[in-house]
Amino acid sequence: MKIIELEQGSPEWLAFRKDYIGASDAPVICGVSFYGKTPLQLYEEKKSLRKSYKSKAMERGTELEPIARRMVDKDHGTIYTPMVVQSEEVEFMIASLDGYDIHSNKFIEIKCPKEEIFESINQYNDIPLDWIYQMNHQMFVVELDEGTLIVYNGTYYKEFVIKRDNTLVSQIIEKERTFYKNMVDSIAPEGSLPVRTDLEAMESVLAAVKLRDAISKKKEEIKEMEEEYDIFKQGLAFVGGNESFECGGYRILKVISPGKVNYKKIPELKGVDLSPYRGDPIEYWRIT
Repeated sequence: MKIIELEQGSPEWLAFRKDYIGASDAPVICGVSFYGKTPLQLYEEKKSLRKSYKSKAMERGTELEPIARRMVDKDHGTIYTPMVVQSEEVEFMIASLDGYDIHSNKFIEIKCPKEEIFESINQYNDIPLDWIYQMNHQMFVVELDEGTLIVYNGTYYKEFVIKRDNTLVSQIIEKERTFYKNMVDSIAPEGSLPVRTDLEAMESVLAAVKLRDAISKKKEEIKEMEEEYDIFKQGLAFVGGNESFECGGYRILKVISPGKVNYKKIPELKGVDLSPYRGDPIEYWRIT
């Protein structure tokens, strides 16, 4: 591997990443992104058509990562250092390592998920698939057969040794090679909508980009609030013994609604055209 003298998080590092395929890009390109990020969104970020932003989860990781790294060093007698590296075999592949110890020739990937995700991993050892893809990309770049995953909740950490899966690595390289070639040739991923970049429409495009980025950020905030809201509701259900009750002027009701009708399972409707029975078309806009 080749070491790139860049500080992670710096403007130079951000610009450098746009021209290469990083480890965090691997699950997106392969369609296994936990947050549902699409290859088109990644392509637009690489081509500066979409602004990337830090979610609260990413900010949490940035804040806790150094603490976790120091804890690991103290426990194992290592000196893990953040490092940017590039593959010498496939030059478009890079990795921004959370920690590499030059003496032991080992690297770590640090994750700082929410408490409920941490507890699920801690209890069931169920590693998210996108982390597996990310670390296999890293293992190829650093030319190692394993890496250590550190999952930290802000108090203590759990570590997992992730073994390299050469079959998966081959699949990742193939998909990344196609994405990279198309990115260089300015070919958006298949199935994407045309991107407006004509000069006459540039002002409208810039306004739309700002609005879209604001909406994306709000969607992420709403998702996080909905997750917190669900946790609160589960807590109330537990307090009430899974039964309806009143407290402080609020009514906590247990509601059981009937499931949706699966019309495809009704034999009498097989082959029947339901179009005449539909209401007026509903127009709406979906932003992805």
